[in-house]
Amino acid sequence: MTNPLSQLALAALSLSLGASSLACSSSSGSSTTDAASSDGNVSDTGSSGDTTVTPPGDSGPRSDADNPPPSEAACADYCAMMDKSCTGANAQYEDVDCNILCTKLAAWPTGAAGATSGNTLACRVTYAKAAASDPAKNCGPAGKFGAGICGGRCEGFCRLSARNCTGKNQIYTDDAACMATCNGWPTDKQECSIYHLGLAGEDPVTHCPHGSPTSHACG
Repeated sequence: MTNPLSQLALAALSLSLGASSLACSSSSGSSTTDAASSDGNVSDTGSSGDTTVTPPGDSGPRSDADNPPPSEAACADYCAMMDKSCTGANAQYEDVDCNILCTKLAAWPTGAAGATSGNTLACRVTYAKAAASDPAKNCGPAGKFGAGICGGRCEGFCRLSARNCTGKNQIYTDDAACMATCNGWPTDKQECSIYHLGLAGEDPVTHCPHGSPTSHACG
């Protein structure tokens, strides 16, 4: 079976030429980690992922005035920090272009500056700053899946479902059904399904069905 992460790396790099893409890799993190303060110091904070997902059938977080998508400049700054601090064993974007995922594919809202939990770019930026001094501890929360602190795989999956699979392509009737389904899948199936729901942003008819409980495309 072709590795969907390798497919995504190629798809993401070609998105600017009109192609569509998404993929994922995972990282783990402690439920209690370090968050960077505005002066660069690090303080302990206990946190958990934000489980709020835009209801399926809605237009998703990118059209929500209270949860605007990240700007290109904000994504560029975040990705520059990740490229500098999260490398080698701590790399989070080895399989997909960070800027393309941040600006076009991820379902993150911008969030409030300094956030230490929740599935937002702001939360990831907090830990990306902290990763400059402790990458092993902070690159996971700063990465695309948030290590259960700045979100998690299933939160990302359900936000993508709500954003990209609407109307006749809607998969889940509510957040609880989506989360329950995703949490019951093994990691490989979660990642494969996230890959397809990312591509659903360009082609929902083809890819939304692969995020359903009855699909066998991802195992």
